[in-house]
Amino acid sequence: MFNPQNVNGTKSPTARKDAGPSIGGIDIDNGMAITDQYMARGGMIYIVSQKHSFSVSLGGRIEGVPVEDLNGNAGNQEGFRRPGFSVAIGPGINWMPGKWNVGLNAPLLVYANRQYSYWDGMKGRHGDAAFADYLVTLSVSRLF
Repeated sequence: MFNPQNVNGTKSPTARKDAGPSIGGIDIDNGMAITDQYMARGGMIYIVSQKHSFSVSLGGRIEGVPVEDLNGNAGNQEGFRRPGFSVAIGPGINWMPGKWNVGLNAPLLVYANRQYSYWDGMKGRHGDAAFADYLVTLSVSRLF
């Protein structure tokens, strides 16, 4: 997802007070950065039973928030962000009765990297972040 705006004006109750710019010793909170985000998935599917329309899958995914957006905003003087990415691998099952499709995926975290933001570098310390150990996704769709 890409958004050309830099901040949304929403103050962050979870951001550290010293996360943003400081002018004359006064911390300034311009709000949360409107960050770009990315996600990619890939994998394999094996059909267990064509008669029952049942398959299993194994795949990987990467998702994250970049340190710098495509428009050049790195959160410098323009908002708070927690950049980083995670890599996960996981199994899935899929059932397709008639025009319906029901899928269940459960990727498990393999690697996570909370990257240095602009303000982490300015403050001389690495910020915090939270990454989910797993993510369970249930999807249901119907062909019309």
